[in-house]
Amino acid sequence: TNANRAVGQVNLADSTSNEWYVTGVQLEVGTAASDFEFLPFDVQIDRCYRYYQKSYEYGTSVGTSTQTGFRTTGGHQGGNTTGYIEGGLEFFKIMRTSPTLTFYDHVGNSGKCARLATGVARYTNENIQSSNISPRGCDIISVSGTSAGIIQLQFVAEAEL
Repeated sequence: TNANRAVGQVNLADSTSNEWYVTGVQLEVGTAASDFEFLPFDVQIDRCYRYYQKSYEYGTSVGTSTQTGFRTTGGHQGGNTTGYIEGGLEFFKIMRTSPTLTFYDHVGNSGKCARLATGVARYTNENIQSSNISPRGCDIISVSGTSAGIIQLQFVAEAEL
């Protein structure tokens, strides 16, 4: 009832789209509780990489317009083509399974990459594909687009349970 809730709080159960976040929980087997396990940040993030990785800097939201963390690869680094450019993308750590991938160009367009023309001009909103996806990485391919020689992109790799 209204008498049993804190003023200003929402009803968590009034919609299936409500979210409730919990941190600092440790599940135990049996009836005796052990001390809470605190892991150093580097250990914890390495464990997280098994399930989720992004090229964006740690505190930067996915889809942000930035070149920091950009992955650069390409086939025709000495020249330009309006056709096929391929490269490889290696993940930071081996993931638990082949992940679902989302790519972004440097201005934040989802499902796109940038094509770089001989280190001079960067073109956004270019098409990108992936193939041979594995827990270690994948091939990235820009089949056609603005005349360029290098693919540049941000990525998110998700292999959650």
